[in-house]
Amino acid sequence: MPFLEGPFAFTGKFDMFSAYRMRGIDRIVVRRKGGPSADKVKTSPSFKNTRRTMSEFGGCSRHGSYVRMAMLQIRHLSDYNFGSDINSIMRQVQLRDGTGEWGRRRITLSEHTRLL
Repeated sequence: MPFLEGPFAFTGKFDMFSAYRMRGIDRIVVRRKGGPSADKVKTSPSFKNTRRTMSEFGGCSRHGSYVRMAMLQIRHLSDYNFGSDINSIMRQVQLRDGTGEWGRRRITLSEHTRLL
């Protein structure tokens, strides 16, 4: 893993590189950008399953944000960021939908209140 040191230390994007701070590491980590382009993921037939998964994750995070907003008044009682825990519960609710096809499964909290 490359690290950035010296007078030209920065964080953010620079051409084909990204520099960022990582928890548990004192120095700045540098990586080269890679992977498919956003346009390719959105349009290519080979990324059909990726789009389905992205759609379902988007639904989980959207419904998770509704639950977090409902808990806004008691959020100060938590000692950690519980957002990912709520998203995983939304995913469990979503997987219990037996009627929808992959990429279009519903999240019906009213049918699965015990999971919350």
